[in-house]
Amino acid sequence: MTKNTAGQEVPNYFVPCRGTIMDYYRQISNSKKWKNYLVTTYTDIYEAYTSTFKFRAALKKRIPFNYESELRQHLLKKSNIQFVNHGRNGLEEHYFLEDHHTLLHILTSKRIDTLTLMYQDLKFNEQIDEYLTIKRTFYYE
Repeated sequence: MTKNTAGQEVPNYFVPCRGTIMDYYRQISNSKKWKNYLVTTYTDIYEAYTSTFKFRAALKKRIPFNYESELRQHLLKKSNIQFVNHGRNGLEEHYFLEDHHTLLHILTSKRIDTLTLMYQDLKFNEQIDEYLTIKRTFYYE
C-alpha cells in the first residue's frame, strides 16, 4: 500500500493526481486541502452542453436509476453532514465542464475510508448507450 501526502494508506486502485488533468482541478475544488478524490467523468458525444446544470439535467433523464448506489451515496453524504461541524469525515462535491461534451463530478474527501465505501460494486467504465460513457477514477495527492 502507498500513502498520500497526509500519511494515510491508500488502496491500490487510487491513482496519483500529480501530472494529470486532476492536478489543475484539485486546486479549485479543494479549498480545505484534503488529499482524496473520486472523479466521475461523463462523456456525451451526441449533444453539446453550455452549463453543468443542463448536463446534469440531461443525465438524470438518460441514466437508469440504480437504487442501491443512490441510497449508499445518500447515506454517505448524510453521515458526513452530521460530522462537518466537528471537523471530521469531510466530503465536498464540485461539477466542472471540461469541454462541451464532458462533465466532471469531483468528490473530495478528508479520509480514505469515506471514498472506499463508494468502491463496493462500482463500475470503473460504463457504457450507458452508444453516445454516453461514464468513467470513474480514484485519485490521491
